Amino acid sequence: MTGQRIDHSNVIIWRVRQEDASHTWSIYLRMLSHIAKGTPGGSAYQRNGALAWARGLVEQGLDVTYDTAGWRTIEADRSSWHIKKVLEDAENASKEA
Repeated sequence: MTGQRIDHSNVIIWRVRQEDASHTWSIYLRMLSHIAKGTPGGSAYQRNGALAWARGLVEQGLDVTYDTAGWRTIEADRSSWHIKKVLEDAENASKEA
């Protein structure tokens, strides 16, 4: 029996090359997606690491993006702050659990 595949497209909104899918930031985003959806995935260590990473970016006013150069941080556009929204969804779901 195989596990159900979880859709993370609301969190990883870019088309990520296969070689970058195992990048730490890809993993962190998937962990945040699991937390927000209340689905199992990753260890407590990975989930806590993802939350700490996202909180650090938000505290610094940064967002993440992905393009032909790979993953990178950018100054957050407060009207469309992706990582802040992802973090809020994960934290709200954690409070409800």
